[in-house]
Amino acid sequence: IIEGLKEAGVDFVAYLPDSLSSPVFDAVRREPSFEVVPVSNESIGVSACVGAWFGGKVPVALIPTCGLMASALHLTTVCLLWGVPILLVIPYRGDVGDAQPQFWVYTLTIEPVLRELRIPYKIAGKIEDVKPAIKAAVASGRSWLKTTAVLLTGEVLG
Repeated sequence: IIEGLKEAGVDFVAYLPDSLSSPVFDAVRREPSFEVVPVSNESIGVSACVGAWFGGKVPVALIPTCGLMASALHLTTVCLLWGVPILLVIPYRGDVGDAQPQFWVYTLTIEPVLRELRIPYKIAGKIEDVKPAIKAAVASGRSWLKTTAVLLTGEVLG
């Protein structure tokens, strides 16, 4: 994940800490090429990324699965309306094979919500899929001036 973000030119990371993704957050905080901002909710993370974009940064928001819905207002009223290309990296919790089966209900909502918000996305289920998915999503988002997403599932989540 970190290598993909670096190679894609990402230099600003907003994240909402959660226990399931703490190894990723630890790695992000150690990476000197990232300006890292922990946030208290997903909407604040999206807003921080919007400010970073207008300040010349290439932003990513690392948010929990349910955080997509919590940030929908800002993704619509700012990102979609004004063409702000934020990368969202979201664990696709509850997908087939997830070690956390209690989250299966998220599979009913995450892809439909992304489609309704008009956010193009890639699903990365294998470690070797992560870097190309991140790079493609950042490049496409910058070209289209659209927020994009990468959903992490399968062996990527462990």
